[in-house]
Order: sequence, then C-alpha cells, then structure tokens
Amino acid sequence: MVRHDRVLVSVYDDDPGAGRPHPKVVNHQSENGRGLLLLAGPAHDWGVTWTDGYRTTGKRVWFELRSDTGR
Repeated sequence: MVRHDRVLVSVYDDDPGAGRPHPKVVNHQSENGRGLLLLAGPAHDWGVTWTDGYRTTGKRVWFELRSDTGR
C-alpha cells in the first residue's frame, strides 16, 4: 500500500512452523537471518500477522516506511 507519506510492504509465506520472526544475531559467515536486521533502521514499524489468526496456515511479515515528516 502506498500513501503520500508512507509505504506498507508485506511478505507472505505458508509455513507457520518457525514461530514469530525476530531479529537474529548473525556472524559474518551466516547466509540468512539478516532481513529484520536490515529493516530495523529504516522501518518505522514492523510486525507479523497470522493469516488465520491461529498460527496454523501461514504468516505475513510487514513493515512500514514513512517519510521524514511522518516520523
């Protein structure tokens, strides 16, 4: 969703198994686990929405970017 002062981006997967996504501590050799760390700086907010409300069918991870005037 794009508005004049913000952008909301979401990514869906159908694997609810790993639980709630959270920023991880990774070392320089890690090949994954940096996504939320990369968002932590520029994102105004982020979260997880369970697609059926019960963590059984999948999840949508979202983040919101706002203009400087929106912060």
